[in-house]
Amino acid sequence: MQSRLIVKQLRKKALKEYKEKRPTEIFGYRVKKSVVLHRGFGPSIIVSGLKGRIVPYLLLANYGDHYRLYYILENGVTLSAINILTSEFERERLKFQKATTQLFQIPKPPVSEKRIEKIKKQINEKFQYYIAQIEKQTSCKVKTLPIITVYQSSEETKVIIKRERNFIKFPVELISHKLIDGFLAREAYKLVFPTFIRKTKQAKLFEIMGAYLFLTKLLKKDWLQYWEPKEPFKAKLTKIGEAKFYLLLQFLCYLGKYESTLFLDSQIGKIISIFPELAQKTDKMPDIAAQCYLQLANHEGYFIIKAAFFFILANRFKEAKKALKELSKFTQSDQIRSLRVQCEHLVSLQLAKFYSSGLDLNLFASDIQELYTVTLEHVKIQVLEVKRIHKQRVSTSESIIIEFKIKNL
Repeated sequence: MQSRLIVKQLRKKALKEYKEKRPTEIFGYRVKKSVVLHRGFGPSIIVSGLKGRIVPYLLLANYGDHYRLYYILENGVTLSAINILTSEFERERLKFQKATTQLFQIPKPPVSEKRIEKIKKQINEKFQYYIAQIEKQTSCKVKTLPIITVYQSSEETKVIIKRERNFIKFPVELISHKLIDGFLAREAYKLVFPTFIRKTKQAKLFEIMGAYLFLTKLLKKDWLQYWEPKEPFKAKLTKIGEAKFYLLLQFLCYLGKYESTLFLDSQIGKIISIFPELAQKTDKMPDIAAQCYLQLANHEGYFIIKAAFFFILANRFKEAKKALKELSKFTQSDQIRSLRVQCEHLVSLQLAKFYSSGLDLNLFASDIQELYTVTLEHVKIQVLEVKRIHKQRVSTSESIIIEFKIKNL
C-alpha cells in the first residue's frame, strides 16, 4: 500500500478513536529506519532494523494518566496495542521522538495569532503578485480583489478552501503544503474568468493549467501527480500551447463583456477546440468571436445575431450579411426579427432607417444591449469615415479641374 494511502487510513483510525473514546489528543507517527531503542517500552516492536521495517507506523493516544500505543503494520492493519503510564512515557519521550517522525496530530495544534498574521501577510502578497501576472498575461482585469485569511479548526476536518463574499479562507494546514503556490495561483485565476464560464468544468481545467504554468519545474511534476488522473489537463495544455493559452483567456475575457448567458461545458469545449486555428488566421478579437458564435449557433438565433454584430465590429460587412441570411434557417421570434432588421440597417450603414425604427433595447438582455450599443458607436465612426473619404475625393477632383484650366490659359 502506498505511503500516502496508509497515512490517510491512519488518520481515519485516529479520528474514529478521538470521537469515540475522547482522548485529549492523538498522534500519528512513522518509525525511522535503523532505529534501536536499548530500553524503555516495546523496544523490539518499535525497532526498524537493517533487514526491513517491522512496525513502520504508530498511533499514540493521550488519556491523561496513561497513553495507549498502537502498532500499525505496513498494510495498515493494527498488530497490537499497549498502555503506558504517563510517568513512564515522559521518561522515554525524548527517545520516542528521536525514533519517530510525527505525521499528524488530532486535534490540530493551535497556531498563535502572531504567526497567523505573519502568514496572512505573506500569502496576500503572493496572491496579489499572481493577480498582477495574470492581468498582464491575459489583459483581463479583476474588479474586486478579495482578502486572503487563514482559519484553523479545533478538530480533524476535511481541509478545504472557503470562499465567502470578499474573503478567501485558507486552512492553516495548507499553508505549509509544498503546492501552496499552486493553490494560490488557482484562486487567482478564478477571479479572472467571466461569469458565463465560471461554473463550468472547463473553467476548473483552466485554473489548474494556469497555476501549472506559474510553478517551478520540480513543482510542476508534483502538481501533475496531485491532479492527474482525476483532472487530466496536461495533454490539453500541450495542444493549446502556453502562448495560445493566455490568448484564449484574453479572448474569453473579451467575450465576457458581451455575454451574460451561462455557457455549457460542450460550448466552452467547442471554443477551446477551434480557437487555436482561428487565432492563427487573425488576431482580431471581434473576428474570432463572430466565427465562434457561428459555430455555436443555437435554435433561437441569438448567437447568429451576435456573430453579425461582431463581424461589423471587425469591419467584415459581407460576412455580417451572410450571417444574417443564416437566420432564415431558424424560427425567429418577434424580438429576433426586429433585432435582425436593425442589424441589417447597421450593415448597410443606413443610420436614418436605424433611428426611425424605434427599437426598445430594454426588451433584451444586458449583454445584447451592450453589444448593440458598441456596434452602433462603431458604425457611426464608419459612416463619418465614409463621408470624410467622399468629401476628400470631391475636393481632389475639383482641384484637378482647376489645374487643367490654368494650364490651358
